[in-house]
Amino acid sequence: DLNNQNDEEQKLAIHCLEHYLRSLRISQANLTTNQLVELYQKHRIEIELNTDMYLKILSEFLQDLFEYDDEIFQQNHVHNENQQFLVSINRPSSTANEISFAHDFDLDTCCILLNIFENQLPSSYQILWCSNTTNEDIHLFFSRIRTFPSLTFVIMDIDKMHHRLRELLLHEQDLLTREQNIHGRVFYFSCELTTRRKGLREFQIPTKYKNSNQSYQHLMNRFKEHHIIPSQIQIICGKTGIGKTHRINKEYKTDHTSCFSINDKLNLSLLISSFLLFDSNMINNNPSIFFNISIHAPFEELNRTLFSLFICGCLKDPASGLIFSLPHIRTWKFIIEIPYSDVFGVDVRENFNLILPILSIISPLTVEEVTDDNYQLSIDKEEEIVARFLKAFEDKTIDRMVTMTKTGREVPVNFEPITNFDTCRTYIYNCIKKYCPDLPKNKIYELSFTKFLYRRVRFFEGHYYCWNQNIQNLGTIAMQQMINEAKSLTQINFQDNYYPRVYLIYDPG
Repeated sequence: DLNNQNDEEQKLAIHCLEHYLRSLRISQANLTTNQLVELYQKHRIEIELNTDMYLKILSEFLQDLFEYDDEIFQQNHVHNENQQFLVSINRPSSTANEISFAHDFDLDTCCILLNIFENQLPSSYQILWCSNTTNEDIHLFFSRIRTFPSLTFVIMDIDKMHHRLRELLLHEQDLLTREQNIHGRVFYFSCELTTRRKGLREFQIPTKYKNSNQSYQHLMNRFKEHHIIPSQIQIICGKTGIGKTHRINKEYKTDHTSCFSINDKLNLSLLISSFLLFDSNMINNNPSIFFNISIHAPFEELNRTLFSLFICGCLKDPASGLIFSLPHIRTWKFIIEIPYSDVFGVDVRENFNLILPILSIISPLTVEEVTDDNYQLSIDKEEEIVARFLKAFEDKTIDRMVTMTKTGREVPVNFEPITNFDTCRTYIYNCIKKYCPDLPKNKIYELSFTKFLYRRVRFFEGHYYCWNQNIQNLGTIAMQQMINEAKSLTQINFQDNYYPRVYLIYDPG
């Protein structure tokens, strides 16, 4: 058992190590599992060694891993002078009497950020997100700036920092200004900073940097140059209640799809742990993830997370230190449901650009809008049965009773199935329009009404109705009651404490 435990711990260590090394995006590293296992065994660190020995073994491990005698990052893009730029961004405006989903990380800012790295494909260590940073993060980030002069670095969310951390950041910027040695280029994104600070110069943003189509093409070129296959992203959008989730469940999800709901909070630790577990247990080469995003999601934090995942290729958990990295040669598919809000009175596509701009940039060719025209009410066995008896109700044949043949054999009431799906929808829609005109016009209510009605119209397939010989107008009386009950249950108020009792009595199925 102890040997098995040690084997499992080694597999876990190598799995986490592989994700960490992949997040660095260093092309010279051989990150095959067999290579990592071999190097892990060769340079395994035993307990009770001193710090110098730890560092020596770690250095030898990295030397063997990269198998490269030259600089890890090529120096041919080093600039002749130290450059620190201020990128002035506009603060989003919102009125006091409406909920605003606008945020600083808007469409223009996303486009600029993608283009500002020029020929580099950004890695997570090249961007400092100041909204959740620490003293150590700031010191380490500026250490990277000094160490890697060929790289570009970006500092975001400066205006959201605690004043103490902001003072530390500006102190580091001042020290960098006095630096004699060449360091990496730095871009500070801010609404409030000014170029009156020594060492900062205004960055003149080229017009093309704000073009989403150009930004997308620029990003695809960088992926191609770095031999990285980008994630496959399928966007499903549409108005509230139009049937987006139903469409995804029916046409996109598979048995191997892992589902995540993002509501009012984003639990990054749980997300990373789940991704790592999903990756370690993967049994096929077509992994897929379904993100069901609520309109109450923290969109600014979510956009940063999606940028890190899809552009930088990894997610980092500052609490546990865990890192998840997307594979470079195997594609993960992400199915993302986009919520809709009519707060601003904009159409579906503009709503998408507003709340999740990073996705609108990187997946312009895979956006599917669900509408009433392209995704009508789905007709399966249950819906057909409902339509069959609604047709009989409409043409008054539902009041038929048992008939007698010439030979004296009794023939029960029976109705032929409807084979045309459009005809089925017509009878269901006509019923809703005539008997439930105040029902909201969306798929959720249509589906709910139909399901509640189906559980009731099964009465018409039973013995009591099919062999009825005595009760006049039984079909009409029963169907009218069924429609009223289905309508009432569809419109039930879940804020009422009595709703569970209502369901238990009137709809136990």
